[in-house]
Amino acid sequence: MTHTESKKATKPQNKKLSKPDIKYEEEMEKRQPKSALDIDRISNS
Repeated sequence: MTHTESKKATKPQNKKLSKPDIKYEEEMEKRQPKSALDIDRISNS
């Protein structure tokens, strides 16, 4: 692997959340009502 290729390969892990990951996180929140964020959302509504 060249240095540039290795950089490209590690970029997704270095980024906190890429847009597809955020969508995935939102989906997981919907499927797990016991997650802290959803509990907050329920008690705030």
